[in-house]
Amino acid sequence: MLIHITSKMQKKLHVPLATAFPAAGSYPHLRWYANLFRANRRQYILTVNPASLYSVLLPGQGITNAGIYQQALWPALEQQLEADNMQPIYQSHLAPYTDNVVFVKTANPSILGSMNNMVARMSFFLAKKDLNLSLVQISSRMNTCPFKAVGYRYAQDVFFQLFTNKETST
Repeated sequence: MLIHITSKMQKKLHVPLATAFPAAGSYPHLRWYANLFRANRRQYILTVNPASLYSVLLPGQGITNAGIYQQALWPALEQQLEADNMQPIYQSHLAPYTDNVVFVKTANPSILGSMNNMVARMSFFLAKKDLNLSLVQISSRMNTCPFKAVGYRYAQDVFFQLFTNKETST
């Protein structure tokens, strides 16, 4: 599993970045981007699959190193997939790789641009206390929002296609 992290995220996790790492081209579901942001005086971590822009939102409080981040990410990702009606994907395609994680520097500015767009939208939902949305519900809203980077398709649909269309690659 390859997780590209921003410099803010690297400072929070106190993790060295790998300079040599395996290519994830034939396994786009094993590549993720993570960014730390603030909304309403609280820290949040947005983790996104760059091939699909499928996102998971985590609270940033209490996450102080890479191990704690991973302990929070995997259950949150599994919960998000369940909320988006893709329960089997975690166990069959992601869980076997969660023990072997490599942190690297962000590589694609367009993914960061899409993530910044998501952060703006998520910050809006986090600020609207009257909506009373959970982090999973906010992520589900992002996952059913069309993005230019994936051909104006829904991230949820594109992520699902990674597992049904064997010719898809990043």
